[in-house]
Order: sequence, then structure tokens, then C-alpha cells
Amino acid sequence: MPGTFYTENCWLRAEQLANRQENYYNRCWLKPVTSLLVTGIVYPKPYEQKENQMSTPNNWNQAIIDEFRANAGQVGGHFAGKTLLLLHTTGAKSGQERINPLACVADGERLVIIASKSGAPSHPDWYYNLLAHPTVTVEFGAEQFQAQASVAVEPERSRLYARMVAMMPIFAEYERKAGRVIPVIVLSRVS
Repeated sequence: MPGTFYTENCWLRAEQLANRQENYYNRCWLKPVTSLLVTGIVYPKPYEQKENQMSTPNNWNQAIIDEFRANAGQVGGHFAGKTLLLLHTTGAKSGQERINPLACVADGERLVIIASKSGAPSHPDWYYNLLAHPTVTVEFGAEQFQAQASVAVEPERSRLYARMVAMMPIFAEYERKAGRVIPVIVLSRVS
């Protein structure tokens, strides 16, 4: 059934994907399917996944991390031309180091990140990690440094969120669909 796709336990027609299709391909969560004829009904069947093909958000993040480090902070694809950082946090429960690639904007000497989780109704795990352990490590461009994370309060929160929207308009959509106040985090270098 051409134009049918499998993504995270559900089948979608190409029409249902509309403009989101490219984003799914970039994240490698979407897999084209072939057809399997069984008792006269066409059932979509996922094609064989290759070993080097990414299928989870963690693998997608790792690919961005690798590209970021190989190119002094520059990445292509969905984030081409955008400012990114790698945020190293300590797990709030596990105590293990976690690394997340995140879009950021500069505010003077500070870096600003947004806990949007792509507009999900809950905060991302890394947000809880930095609440529990606010001293973090940041990779920005080719440098790495310690920073202190703090959650921005109004009216600063709205001003900083608007700066992110100016760089990446999708953050306006995240704010509309989240159903929560999306935290804005300020990262200040530790001397």
C-alpha cells in the first residue's frame, strides 16, 4: 500500500502526515512499508530495519551528539543553521550522567534552553535532573564549561521564550499544544 507508513506502533497514510513527514524521516522514526496481501485484504508490513538505522529518540540524540562533536557544534538536518548545545546533567534518581542536545539562544553571557519536550504535556527528564542537580556541564561550539542552571520567572521567562520562538518558530506551536507553562532555563557560567 504505497503512501502508508509505520511510526511507533501506528500506521499512518501519507495524507495524515502532511508537512510532518520530513521531520519524521529526519528523526528516523518513520519507516516506509510494503504491502502484504492476506485473504484479499492489504495489510502494511514494515520493511526490514538495518542495523545502522536509528529507530529511537536515544539513537537520534546520539547521532546529533556525534555530529555536534565532530563539527565543533554545527549539525545539519532539522537543526541546520540553529544554535545547539549539549547539556550534561546528573540523573535525579539514577545519579548517572545524561547528555541531551538542545536548541539554545544567547542572552548576554548566558545561554537559554527551553523544557518544551516538543509540546508534550509533561516536562522532559533532563529538566527534573537539573532541578535536582543545578550544576551542569555544557558543550557549546568547541568549548566545554560548568554552568549553574536556574529556572526563569516572569516576566523574564516570556521574554526569553520569545527569543527562542524568533530563532525556531516551532516553539510557538509547542507552547500552544503543551497545556502547561513551559519552563525556560538560564545557564550561567561558573567561574
